[in-house]
Amino acid sequence: MWSFILIVSMLFFAASGMFYSAAATLTQGNRFAYDVCGLGGIFCDHPEWLMFAGVATLFVAFFVRLLAPR
Repeated sequence: MWSFILIVSMLFFAASGMFYSAAATLTQGNRFAYDVCGLGGIFCDHPEWLMFAGVATLFVAFFVRLLAPR
């Protein structure tokens, strides 16, 4: 179970990086960034929300790993 939560955390971090880079290159005429920000909406304005979600799920994964019976 903890490994699934860890993978979800990594996906949050990857999505945050993608939205951060898309927002940074949006004004340079990058078509991929335009598509990502068009579909992502608020996450291009605030990619840190996904990073905070990634940190929270990372802590949950570590706590589940520590509290799991051996």
